[in-house]
Amino acid sequence: MLATASSLESVSVESIDDLMSLPDELRQHVSTLQTLKIWDCSRLATIPRWIGNLTSLTELGIDSLPQEMRSLTNLHSLSIDYSCGLASSPTG
Repeated sequence: MLATASSLESVSVESIDDLMSLPDELRQHVSTLQTLKIWDCSRLATIPRWIGNLTSLTELGIDSLPQEMRSLTNLHSLSIDYSCGLASSPTG
């Protein structure tokens, strides 16, 4: 599917119920991918290490985290390490 595209700039991964990890085909677009959105993939269990090689990435959206996150009812803080270039964070 992705292997035929030569230089992807934007990818949306949406509503794939059995997705456990991002497709390895994305790895070939590390120098061109600027936007990655992951929506409604509640079984996504891992983010591959190569995501750190997406040096052109300017927008990362993740929605509908795994259902196990919903059981963290006392969670008051979420830390994201290695985010030196983070421009903004959610408030509330």
